[in-house]
Amino acid sequence: VSNAPKPELKPADYINWVENPENAFLLEKSINEFTYVALYKPTDYSSLVEYAALENINADKFREIQKSYEGMEYFTFKISCSATNDELLKYKSSSSSEYFNRLEYFSFKAQSDFNLLAGRDTINCQLFHFERSFGLAPVLTFVIGFPKPQKSNGSMTLIYEDRIFKNGTIKLFFPNEILKSEPELGLN
Repeated sequence: VSNAPKPELKPADYINWVENPENAFLLEKSINEFTYVALYKPTDYSSLVEYAALENINADKFREIQKSYEGMEYFTFKISCSATNDELLKYKSSSSSEYFNRLEYFSFKAQSDFNLLAGRDTINCQLFHFERSFGLAPVLTFVIGFPKPQKSNGSMTLIYEDRIFKNGTIKLFFPNEILKSEPELGLN
Protein backbone atom coordinates (compact mmCIF):
# COMPACT_ATOMS: atom_id res chain seq x y z
CA VAL A 1 0.00 0.00 0.00
CA SER A 2 1.42 3.32 -1.06
CA ASN A 3 1.71 6.19 1.38
CA ALA A 4 1.87 8.69 -1.46
CA PRO A 5 -0.23 11.80 -0.85
CA LYS A 6 -3.71 11.62 -2.31
CA PRO A 7 -4.44 13.96 -5.19
CA GLU A 8 -6.34 17.11 -4.29
CA LEU A 9 -9.21 17.83 -6.65
CA LYS A 10 -11.34 20.92 -7.19
CA PRO A 11 -15.05 20.39 -6.36
CA ALA A 12 -16.29 19.65 -9.92
CA ASP A 13 -13.33 17.32 -10.59
CA TYR A 14 -13.93 15.58 -7.26
CA ILE A 15 -17.60 14.92 -8.16
CA ASN A 16 -16.55 13.59 -11.57
CA TRP A 17 -13.96 11.34 -9.92
CA VAL A 18 -16.52 9.79 -7.53
CA GLU A 19 -19.05 9.26 -10.37
CA ASN A 20 -16.47 7.70 -12.73
CA PRO A 21 -17.04 3.91 -12.78
CA GLU A 22 -13.28 3.36 -13.27
CA ASN A 23 -12.73 4.50 -9.66
CA ALA A 24 -15.14 1.83 -8.32
CA PHE A 25 -17.29 4.11 -6.15
CA LEU A 26 -19.97 3.36 -8.78
CA LEU A 27 -20.62 -0.36 -9.12
CA GLU A 28 -23.11 -2.29 -11.18
CA LYS A 29 -24.33 -5.85 -11.44
CA SER A 30 -26.51 -7.24 -14.22
CA ILE A 31 -28.84 -10.18 -13.70
CA ASN A 32 -31.14 -11.27 -16.51
CA GLU A 33 -32.53 -8.07 -18.07
CA PHE A 34 -31.97 -6.02 -14.89
CA THR A 35 -29.06 -3.81 -13.90
CA TYR A 36 -28.45 -2.80 -10.28
CA VAL A 37 -26.20 0.22 -9.75
CA ALA A 38 -24.87 1.61 -6.47
CA LEU A 39 -22.98 4.87 -6.05
CA TYR A 40 -21.09 5.18 -2.77
CA LYS A 41 -21.34 8.82 -1.69
CA PRO A 42 -18.59 9.96 0.67
CA THR A 43 -19.36 12.88 3.00
CA ASP A 44 -17.53 15.40 0.79
CA TYR A 45 -19.44 14.21 -2.28
CA SER A 46 -22.87 14.45 -0.62
CA SER A 47 -21.95 17.85 0.79
CA LEU A 48 -20.87 19.18 -2.62
CA VAL A 49 -24.02 17.93 -4.32
CA GLU A 50 -26.14 19.67 -1.69
CA TYR A 51 -24.06 22.85 -1.79
CA ALA A 52 -24.42 23.00 -5.59
CA ALA A 53 -22.56 26.34 -6.18
CA LEU A 54 -19.21 24.66 -6.81
CA GLU A 55 -17.37 27.74 -8.11
CA ASN A 56 -17.75 29.82 -4.98
CA ILE A 57 -17.76 27.70 -1.81
CA ASN A 58 -17.99 29.35 1.59
CA ALA A 59 -15.86 27.10 3.82
CA ASP A 60 -17.95 27.67 6.98
CA LYS A 61 -21.25 26.94 5.25
CA PHE A 62 -19.68 23.90 3.57
CA ARG A 63 -18.43 22.52 6.92
CA GLU A 64 -21.96 22.93 8.31
CA ILE A 65 -23.32 20.82 5.47
CA GLN A 66 -20.53 18.24 5.98
CA LYS A 67 -21.49 17.87 9.65
CA SER A 68 -25.06 16.96 8.64
CA TYR A 69 -23.69 13.96 6.70
CA GLU A 70 -21.26 12.68 9.34
CA GLY A 71 -21.95 9.41 11.10
CA MET A 72 -23.67 7.81 8.10
CA GLU A 73 -22.70 5.99 4.91
CA TYR A 74 -24.80 7.07 1.91
CA PHE A 75 -25.56 5.44 -1.42
CA THR A 76 -27.74 6.03 -4.43
CA PHE A 77 -29.12 2.70 -5.66
CA LYS A 78 -30.80 2.26 -9.05
CA ILE A 79 -32.62 -0.58 -10.72
CA SER A 80 -33.11 -0.52 -14.48
CA CYS A 81 -34.34 -3.00 -17.06
CA SER A 82 -33.14 -3.33 -20.65
CA ALA A 83 -36.41 -4.96 -21.72
CA THR A 84 -38.66 -1.92 -21.26
CA ASN A 85 -38.79 1.82 -21.80
CA ASP A 86 -41.94 2.06 -19.72
CA GLU A 87 -42.20 2.79 -16.00
CA LEU A 88 -40.38 -0.08 -14.29
CA LEU A 89 -43.17 -0.54 -11.75
CA LYS A 90 -45.37 -1.69 -14.65
CA TYR A 91 -42.86 -4.24 -16.01
CA LYS A 92 -44.54 -7.67 -16.24
CA SER A 93 -47.26 -6.40 -13.93
CA SER A 94 -50.49 -8.31 -14.47
CA SER A 95 -52.90 -5.75 -12.98
CA SER A 96 -53.28 -2.26 -11.60
CA SER A 97 -53.41 -3.72 -8.08
CA GLU A 98 -50.00 -5.36 -8.65
CA TYR A 99 -48.67 -2.00 -9.86
CA PHE A 100 -49.96 -0.25 -6.72
CA ASN A 101 -48.62 -3.04 -4.48
CA ARG A 102 -45.19 -2.51 -6.06
CA LEU A 103 -45.48 1.24 -5.58
CA GLU A 104 -46.36 0.76 -1.91
CA TYR A 105 -43.52 -1.74 -1.46
CA PHE A 106 -40.86 0.51 -3.00
CA SER A 107 -42.21 3.60 -1.21
CA PHE A 108 -42.54 2.15 2.28
CA LYS A 109 -41.34 -1.43 2.66
CA ALA A 110 -38.18 -1.88 0.56
CA GLN A 111 -36.06 -0.22 3.25
CA SER A 112 -35.92 -3.49 5.18
CA ASP A 113 -34.43 -5.23 2.11
CA PHE A 114 -31.30 -3.05 2.12
CA ASN A 115 -28.39 -3.86 4.43
CA LEU A 116 -24.75 -2.93 4.69
CA LEU A 117 -22.21 -5.59 5.61
CA ALA A 118 -19.14 -4.09 7.29
CA GLY A 119 -16.71 -6.57 8.79
CA ARG A 120 -18.93 -9.05 10.62
CA ASP A 121 -21.70 -6.53 11.25
CA THR A 122 -24.89 -6.37 9.22
CA ILE A 123 -26.26 -2.84 9.46
CA ASN A 124 -29.91 -2.09 8.74
CA CYS A 125 -30.85 0.74 6.41
CA GLN A 126 -31.71 3.76 8.55
CA LEU A 127 -32.41 6.39 5.88
CA PHE A 128 -34.52 5.49 2.85
CA HIS A 129 -36.01 7.58 0.08
CA PHE A 130 -37.62 6.23 -3.10
CA GLU A 131 -37.54 8.81 -5.90
CA ARG A 132 -40.68 8.44 -8.00
CA SER A 133 -40.13 8.97 -11.73
CA PHE A 134 -43.87 9.03 -12.57
CA GLY A 135 -43.25 7.09 -15.76
CA LEU A 136 -40.60 9.48 -17.06
CA ALA A 137 -37.75 6.96 -16.82
CA PRO A 138 -37.58 3.14 -16.73
CA VAL A 139 -35.44 3.33 -13.58
CA LEU A 140 -36.13 2.96 -9.87
CA THR A 141 -33.90 5.24 -7.77
CA PHE A 142 -33.31 5.10 -4.02
CA VAL A 143 -31.22 7.22 -1.69
CA ILE A 144 -30.21 5.08 1.27
CA GLY A 145 -28.14 5.61 4.39
CA PHE A 146 -26.66 3.42 7.10
CA PRO A 147 -25.08 4.28 10.45
CA LYS A 148 -21.30 4.39 9.99
CA PRO A 149 -19.80 1.01 10.97
CA GLN A 150 -18.03 1.06 14.34
CA LYS A 151 -15.73 -1.91 13.88
CA SER A 152 -14.78 -2.89 10.38
CA ASN A 153 -11.85 -3.51 8.10
CA GLY A 154 -13.09 -0.57 6.03
CA SER A 155 -14.65 -2.69 3.28
CA MET A 156 -18.41 -2.56 2.81
CA THR A 157 -20.91 -4.70 0.92
CA LEU A 158 -24.24 -3.19 -0.04
CA ILE A 159 -26.90 -5.91 -0.02
CA TYR A 160 -30.34 -5.72 -1.62
CA GLU A 161 -32.90 -8.51 -1.52
CA ASP A 162 -34.87 -8.27 -4.78
CA ARG A 163 -38.37 -9.41 -3.84
CA ILE A 164 -40.26 -7.83 -6.75
CA PHE A 165 -38.27 -8.84 -9.83
CA LYS A 166 -37.10 -12.05 -8.14
CA ASN A 167 -33.39 -11.80 -8.94
CA GLY A 168 -32.30 -12.91 -5.47
CA THR A 169 -29.74 -11.24 -3.25
CA ILE A 170 -27.75 -8.48 -4.95
CA LYS A 171 -24.34 -7.79 -3.38
CA LEU A 172 -22.08 -4.91 -4.39
CA PHE A 173 -18.65 -4.98 -2.72
CA PHE A 174 -16.68 -1.80 -1.99
CA PRO A 175 -13.18 -2.91 -0.85
CA ASN A 176 -11.26 -0.83 1.68
CA GLU A 177 -8.37 -0.31 -0.77
CA ILE A 178 -10.77 1.37 -3.20
CA LEU A 179 -12.51 3.48 -0.55
CA LYS A 180 -9.13 4.66 0.76
CA SER A 181 -8.26 5.91 -2.75
CA GLU A 182 -10.77 8.78 -2.42
CA PRO A 183 -8.92 11.98 -3.34
CA GLU A 184 -8.70 15.01 -1.09
CA LEU A 185 -11.17 17.80 -1.74
CA GLY A 186 -9.53 21.15 -2.42
CA LEU A 187 -11.81 24.09 -1.73
CA ASN A 188 -9.39 26.85 -2.80
